[in-house]
Amino acid sequence: MDKYDGKEGAATDLLTYYLKTLFEANGLKWNSDNDTEMETLVEAIVGSSKSEIDEIKEELTQHKQRIKEMRAEEMTVWDNEPSTCDSNYWRD
Repeated sequence: MDKYDGKEGAATDLLTYYLKTLFEANGLKWNSDNDTEMETLVEAIVGSSKSEIDEIKEELTQHKQRIKEMRAEEMTVWDNEPSTCDSNYWRD
């Protein structure tokens, strides 16, 4: 991942930097396994978020379709209503 991509790479780089700083400030050792775990963590968070977004997009698509169907049904109802301009509309 590119740490300058403004996305996952940047998130991984920042997370790694701050956690590594905390580790070392407390006398703990940081190694390449920790780097890999930070990358995996960011990928998991992003992947989970993307899955959730995909689900929401699918729901929105279904809702949009239902709205179109309802509008079409509404237009059909209006098309079948008697017109107030019809000369027979006001007669008993």
